[in-house]
Amino acid sequence: MQKISQQAAENELIDAWTLFQVALTKKGAYPIQQLTNILDNANQYSKIMTDSEFLHKSIADLFGSFRAALKRERKLVPPEALSLADRIESIIFTGEDPYFEGD
Repeated sequence: MQKISQQAAENELIDAWTLFQVALTKKGAYPIQQLTNILDNANQYSKIMTDSEFLHKSIADLFGSFRAALKRERKLVPPEALSLADRIESIIFTGEDPYFEGD
């Protein structure tokens, strides 16, 4: 796997967030796939940021209250989407994924 720079990881995460926002404007099923894409990019960003003390301001602004923003966007948000949002926030701000698949 090719090593990606911090700036490139930030850009990919912001791009994933933008695609999710565009998908939210469309009628139909909730865009879980785009949330999963954000989760993947958040994991990549977190791995790159392991040695850094600070997040980029744009990332902190976008994901600071991501779950709350999802709940404000639509009346009905699937529980899976809220769970993914919790994971995304945790990965970005703590570097840890709280998801645990039991024995």
